Amino acid sequence: MAAHPQASDHAQWVASACAVRAALLPRWNAREQSGSESLGIPTWYYGNEPPNLFASHTGKYFFNSVREDGLVSIANGGVVFGPGKAGTVQEIFQDAPLNFYPKGANPTPMILLGSDFWNPAKTPAPAPDDRKPVYPLLLTLSRQAKPPFDRALLLTDDANAVVKFISGLPHADAGSKCDVGRAIRAIQGACARRSLGQAL
Repeated sequence: MAAHPQASDHAQWVASACAVRAALLPRWNAREQSGSESLGIPTWYYGNEPPNLFASHTGKYFFNSVREDGLVSIANGGVVFGPGKAGTVQEIFQDAPLNFYPKGANPTPMILLGSDFWNPAKTPAPAPDDRKPVYPLLLTLSRQAKPPFDRALLLTDDANAVVKFISGLPHADAGSKCDVGRAIRAIQGACARRSLGQAL
């Protein structure tokens, strides 16, 4: 895709984001696409998470936790969690209760991208170790739910597995016009960099 410049370098970030958008959607113009509006909700607080230039509209929340809860609440097609820190772990455990206490028939897919990051080997890693052992706890919770949602969890390093997993679950939108090839390439780029923050 493209290297992710620092958000503080606004001009470079905008140029990089526009290049990625042009590569993915060469003829896309949100304002010309009737009925295809989208809402980007960047964080107000963290400068390292700039707005998404793919959105036709932008909203803001003053509390990041409210923003994240809203995003995982409406992401019923699935969420791919790349390696992260406290905020990413918080998002995982904001999403998990939505599957634990379901409102609908089908759980939302939760994909943890980075097997060793989310389920570290039992051997200690050299310091500093930024890995987060989230997957074992998430798997335990998923099996304790009524009904269990472990079938909606995936721990992987493989972009093709992510796309196959999401498209194979009952909630997947069969009418989606998603370019699967582009989605795979985007996820592969994230896998290669081990950070979704560097993917776009």
